[in-house]
Amino acid sequence: MSPIGRIFSVLNLFLAALFLSWAAMALSSADSFKQQLETANNEHAAEVERLEGEKSAAETARSEAVALSDRLNNQLAERTNDRDRLQNEVAELERQHSEVRTTMERLSNSVDTANSSRDDATNAHLAAVEAKNAAEQEAGEALAAKQAAETVAADLRAEIASLKSQLAGKNENLVALRNELSQKETELQTIIDVTGVDAASIVGMPLINGVVIEALYDVEPGLVAINKGSADNVKRGFTFDIYSGADYKGRVRVENVRENTCTAIVTQPVDGKRIGQGDKAATRL
Repeated sequence: MSPIGRIFSVLNLFLAALFLSWAAMALSSADSFKQQLETANNEHAAEVERLEGEKSAAETARSEAVALSDRLNNQLAERTNDRDRLQNEVAELERQHSEVRTTMERLSNSVDTANSSRDDATNAHLAAVEAKNAAEQEAGEALAAKQAAETVAADLRAEIASLKSQLAGKNENLVALRNELSQKETELQTIIDVTGVDAASIVGMPLINGVVIEALYDVEPGLVAINKGSADNVKRGFTFDIYSGADYKGRVRVENVRENTCTAIVTQPVDGKRIGQGDKAATRL
C-alpha cells in the first residue's frame, strides 16, 4: 500500500473512533434529559394536585361562610319580625288598658251617683218615718228606692272588683310581653353586634367591586384599605370578599368610611393566605 493510502486508512480509523465517541456521548445526554423531563413532569403533576386540593378547601370555606351569613340574616329577620309582633301586642294591650281605665272611671262615677241616690233615699226614709202618720205610702216607696239603690251599689261594687281583677291580669300580661319584647330586642342587638352590621344595611348591601390598596398585619387579625368609600355607597358594617384570580383569601368588615376609601378588619381569614396590595374586593361574589 502506498503511503497516501496508509494515511487515508489511519485517518478513516480516527474519524470512525471520533464518531463512535460522539454518538456514545449523545446517547448518554439523551437518557439524562429524558430522566430530567420525567422528574419535572412528576413534580408538575404533584403541584397541580396540591393546588387543586387548596382550591377545593377554599371553595368549601367560602360556601360555609356564605351559609353562615344567610343563617344570620334569617335569624335577624326572625328577631325583627318577633319584635314588631310584640310591639303590636303591647300597643293593643295598652289600648285595652286605657279602655278598662275609662270603664272604671265611668263605674266609679256610677257608684258615686248610686251612693248619692242612697243617701237621698235614706234622707227621704227618715223624713217619711218622721211623717209616718201623714205619708205611710211615701215612706214605703222611699224604703223600696233605698233597697234598689243599695242593690245597684252592691252590683256596681262587684263589677268594679271584677274589673280590677281583669285589670290586674292585663297588667301581668303587659309586663310579661314587655319582658319578652326586651329579650327579643336584646337578642336582635346581640346578632347585630356579632355580625357588625345594622338591620337596615344587612338586607340590601349593593354590589361594589374594588381593589385592596394596602394590607397591614401588625395588629391581628389584620387591617385592609380598599379604594371605595362613601362616594361609592360604602357604609360601615359592609363586608368584602377578597380574592386574587381564583384564589380566595378571606372576608373583611368595613369599620371606617371616607369619601373615596374605607378601612376594614379581617373577620374570616383563610389559613395560609394573606391579603395583599392589588387583590380584588367585592361585596358579593
